[in-house]
Amino acid sequence: MARGRRIFKLMPRAGKTAQLKAMYAKITRYLTNNIYSITPGNYNPKEAKLRLLAAEAKIRTLTHKVIDWFAPTIESTYRLAKIKVIRKLERIGKKPSRSVNHQKIIDNQLRRIDRTIVKANRSMLTQAKGYLKLIRTAQREFKDAKLQELSFNEIRYKEDVRNIIQDAQLLNQTRQEVQRELKGYFKGRFGTFDYIEINGRSYKPSYYAEMVARTELRRAQSEAVIGASKEYGSDLVKFSSHFHARPDYEAVDPCAPLEEQVFSISGKSDKYPQLTEYETPPIHPNCMHHLDPWDEILEN
Repeated sequence: MARGRRIFKLMPRAGKTAQLKAMYAKITRYLTNNIYSITPGNYNPKEAKLRLLAAEAKIRTLTHKVIDWFAPTIESTYRLAKIKVIRKLERIGKKPSRSVNHQKIIDNQLRRIDRTIVKANRSMLTQAKGYLKLIRTAQREFKDAKLQELSFNEIRYKEDVRNIIQDAQLLNQTRQEVQRELKGYFKGRFGTFDYIEINGRSYKPSYYAEMVARTELRRAQSEAVIGASKEYGSDLVKFSSHFHARPDYEAVDPCAPLEEQVFSISGKSDKYPQLTEYETPPIHPNCMHHLDPWDEILEN
């Protein structure tokens, strides 16, 4: 498919999210070294509680830092996109025709981002609590050999742990041998650093942070295009197109049928369909499409 004319470079660049990824890499290392290093063989209730409290404090600090990162980043992205749209519209003679509260648009997006970040970071703490409960239960059940009383129903790996302990008893394994097996199991399950869980899917924190940044910066661009177009009385926008390396792109990407399509912001056009949230990038996480202000004069 042809590459459409564009007023935006794909954002954000790698350097723009490096600081954000570093924050999540740091908390990943902390959880790995201080929570997920605990095994049934070295579990101590008091020590585990102290580590969990420290992890909670660090995750809380992380949340504040990430929110502070997003605030100026989203605002600058929005305002840069708005300036580019206005320049393009002014070149074809468009002038401001109505007032638009751009700051309100930015603030609404930041509130949505805040909720997303809080939910994601809380899931890291939930995962850590679940892991420690699993370790504590595995230690207790192995020590007491009361396999029929396993009671950690909310832990999704309970059957695996039960089977490891049962097999150990059948094979007359020593406690040290079972601890090694349990450690290997926990490392396999939790050693992938997928500490963020959202809607049933697990993500590496650094990847999730970058995905949210890319997605929300694209959303800020779209909001700026719509806001500036309304301000200058321009009702039409065009969905971008870009190069696709995958031959099956049109079959797998929901953006494919939208490329190069023109939409009416107000829905009052007799020729073009109304722009809704379903045609407004980002269409999906990491979406690389954007909207351009459009007019027949610009097209020519």
